[in-house]
Amino acid sequence: VPSPSQTKEIDILGVGSMIRVKQYDEFLKIVAEIKKKRPNVSACLIGDGDQLRKWKELSDKLGLSNTVTWKGKLDRPEVLEWMAKSRILLHTSRYESFGNVFIEALAQGARVVSGPVGAYVEFDCESWATGATREGMIQHVLNALEASDSSSMQWVRMADTSDRYIDFWKI
Repeated sequence: VPSPSQTKEIDILGVGSMIRVKQYDEFLKIVAEIKKKRPNVSACLIGDGDQLRKWKELSDKLGLSNTVTWKGKLDRPEVLEWMAKSRILLHTSRYESFGNVFIEALAQGARVVSGPVGAYVEFDCESWATGATREGMIQHVLNALEASDSSSMQWVRMADTSDRYIDFWKI
């Protein structure tokens, strides 16, 4: 298991299947807007699927060929390693079932910016922000980049997470 304290090489990470519901076109548009304010921003996408070629073309059209790295499909240990190397997990999917990806990213020391999807529990966690619009997500990403520049990460312990889910579901 990677160390969450390792050096953060990637600013913005996306992880998931390259299918329409994951909306990586939104991810790329958000990165393009972030790049206007932070020209040296770096992004990485992990996954494969039927939209991959289309989204690579969009990335080039948006001028992100030197900003976005495409890793393709990786095994889970490699994905966790990339999460540990990333400052932010940006999750633009319009649907997510449970959403283990959020907890995995937080556990690896990445901040999370997502839409209001998945079995989202209202965590008292400054390291996870949700936005319902592109503009909202852009602002959350900018805030998370600023916070990771100047402050330490608020860690979320797995035991606290499971306690919150148990309480949420009244198990």
